Amino acid sequence: MTKIFSQNFPAILELRGGSVKVCPKCFSKEIVFAGETAAYAGLATSQNYYCKDCKYMGPLIVDMDEDQWRKLDADRKKAED
Repeated sequence: MTKIFSQNFPAILELRGGSVKVCPKCFSKEIVFAGETAAYAGLATSQNYYCKDCKYMGPLIVDMDEDQWRKLDADRKKAED
């Protein structure tokens, strides 16, 4: 399933150890696990995450290494100036 998911959504990856969890909306690292949603009709629950900066709440996060995030953050700050 991970292979199929990463092929269809290359920017959104499952969590791996040693990586940075990033908000898909604002790319902030201030994202925390917010719990699981309730199951409906016997379907599996999904995990939810919450971004402290932009208030995003949802099951998807971006997972990247620290170097990728630093470059993205530097580019984002340049664009804001």
